[in-house]
Order: sequence, then structure tokens, then C-alpha cells
Amino acid sequence: MKRIAMNVSRRFWEDGCISNAAALTYTTLFAIVPMLTVTYSMLSVIPSFQGTEEHIQTFILSSFMPSAGESVNHWLSEFSRQARNLTVLGMAFLLVAALMMLRTIDVAINRIFRTTARRRPVISFLLYWAILSLGPLLLGVGFVATSFLATMKVLTDAYTLIGAERWLLRILPFLLSTVAFTLLYIAVPNRRVRMKDASMGGLITAILFEIAKEGFTLFLSLSPTYALIYGAFVAVPLFLIWIYLSWLLVLLGAVIVHSLACVQTVGNPLALPPGLAILVILSVFDQRFAKGEPTELIHVRVAGWWLGQDTWDTCTDWLLKERLICITNRGGMILAQSPSSIDMADLQERFPWPFPSRTVLTEMMSDQWPVWFARLLERFSEVHRQQTALLSGDLETLFRGETVTPP
Repeated sequence: MKRIAMNVSRRFWEDGCISNAAALTYTTLFAIVPMLTVTYSMLSVIPSFQGTEEHIQTFILSSFMPSAGESVNHWLSEFSRQARNLTVLGMAFLLVAALMMLRTIDVAINRIFRTTARRRPVISFLLYWAILSLGPLLLGVGFVATSFLATMKVLTDAYTLIGAERWLLRILPFLLSTVAFTLLYIAVPNRRVRMKDASMGGLITAILFEIAKEGFTLFLSLSPTYALIYGAFVAVPLFLIWIYLSWLLVLLGAVIVHSLACVQTVGNPLALPPGLAILVILSVFDQRFAKGEPTELIHVRVAGWWLGQDTWDTCTDWLLKERLICITNRGGMILAQSPSSIDMADLQERFPWPFPSRTVLTEMMSDQWPVWFARLLERFSEVHRQQTALLSGDLETLFRGETVTPP
């Protein structure tokens, strides 16, 4: 647990989550009304949801904003209501603003997951469109189902008798937050995320979110300084602070999810230089490629190479950018070309990492490795011996232009 906490705190700073949260706050100012308008539009086209749009928007805003933000909720609802009267061109502009916000979220979270390989534009658009369309529909289904249960007299009387109605209204926003964060951490990263890690990260983020709401409300009640300074405009800076805090929690949750994936449950990760780790990973890809099966980190570990999650992410990200592997329609990764067409010398030239040092190679010499890996280490050692021979000689001889004769 201590290891996870230390890794999360370090990664939170290294990944620039604070600056990313500020950028997302700025984007949210322009996109929150378009997002609410898109939600309203999606719900209004379905007969079963007609008449519930206003209630759902009010429920969303009241559930995910502190209790001190009633005036902001009223403004946002009013802005969204006016935006529905826009022309087709105006609605197109709102849709673009909503897509830009989703794009910013995509970039920020993929940076945390060490993924620089971009989705194809069509895939990205389909993902964003699915979020914009399915999100409101799922909210509508949940709201209609809750309203239906509330109209059943038997259940209503039972809820009132045991006091469950108030409890249900408090727990529902928390459950929605947990599901929303979990889906966010699964769908947005351009790599496979385990459901267990995403669910744990979504649950932790939802808990922190509820604590932040209560703490923010308590802070405002005990510290009226902002009201004295800003007067009637106090809701504006408070709204900005809350959005910024919310994005900090969302990005913190993404760091937690990735850190959970990086934790080794058995032993310590194998410390291989990236240049060697990539060849190890490609060897497992080769074995799986012959069977027509995708490769994941678990398959590398089953093959006897206990690589860490960070090493796997770094290497596969580079292989994706170099188009040596590709992502299938089901999200798995396979070789993009036959191993016989990949030249090892060319591969070494393209590596962005330094050549393994002689010390590292000497320390790794062992009888436990497969034959091909032991042969590879010997080849690298021979490269070092030839390099030493070619570069032998003092600098004075080199500077005077005399020929340096290898021993």
C-alpha cells in the first residue's frame, strides 16, 4: 500500500496533472453548456424520455456540484435552455466544443497511461460520439427506472417506513459517479485496462469526490471571505475552483488506476534495459503471432519474463509508433509484420535508448536464459569488444591526425 501511495504521489507531479487540470478547467468553461445541451437533445428524441430532460439535468448538476452552487446550477440550466433555440450552425458549434473537451480529456489521460500512440481519427470520433450519445441515454434509463419505482405505492410505503428514500437519493449520485469514472478509465486510455483496476480507481475517485463536495461546502460556510470580496459574483470564482478541484480528482484517479497496474504482486520486476526488453517482448509476440493470438503483458510473464507494467507500456508504445505491432479491432496487440522482415541491425539503429553497457551485459550473463537470449547477450558483448578495439588510442594521437592502429 505504501508503495502504491508513493508511486501515485510521484506520478501525479511528473505527469503534470496540476497544469492539465488547469487546462481542462478552461476547456470546461466553454464546453459545459454544449455538453448539457447535447444531453438534452439526445434525451428529447426518445419518446420515453420526453418531459424528463429538465429533471435529469437538474439531477446531474445537483449531484455533482456542492450544495453551495445552486445559483450556478440555475445559470447553467438557463444557458442550456437558451442554447436549444440555436440554429443548425449554432448547434454544430456547440457539438464541436463538446468534442474538443473530450479530446482534451483523451490527451490528458493517455499521457498518464504513458500512451503517445494516437487513435485513428475515425476511431476517436466514434468513441467521443458514443460518450455523447450513450451517456445521456444511460442517465435517462436510470432516472426513468428510479421514477417508475418511486410511483409504485407498495415500494414507496416500504421506503418511507424504513427511511430508505433519503438513503437512496444520497447513494444514487455516488453509484453514478463510480460507474462514470470506471467507464472513463476503461474507454479513454488507448490501451487495455483491467476491469479490476478501473473499478478500484473509479470507486476511490467517487469517494474522494463526495468528500470534496462536503469539504467544499463546509469551507464556504466557515470562510465567508469570498462573499465579502466578490459580492454578487462570488459564484463565479467558486465555480472555477470547484471545476479545477474536480479535474484534479479525475486525473488523480487515472494515476491510481495506472499505478495499480504497475504494482507487482509477486517478487520484483525484471530490470532489463529497454533495448533488450523490446526484443524479449517481440519474442513473445512472435510465439503468439504463429498461433494468430494477441499478446498482453500476462503472456510475457507466463513465458518467464517478469517485466514491470511501466516497461511494458514504454516498449509497446514505441513498437506501436514504429508500426512493428498494431492494435486489433478487439483491442489486442499483434505483430504488424512477419519477424523475418524485421532486421535486427535496423531495429537497433531506430532505438531511442542507448546501447546496453558492458557492465549490464556482464551482470546479466547466466545459464537461466533461453538459448536465443544468451546468444543475443554474447553478440552485444562482441559489439562492445570491437568498439573498444576501434576506439583504442590516446587523444594526442587522434588530434595530430595520425592513424590509430587497433591492437
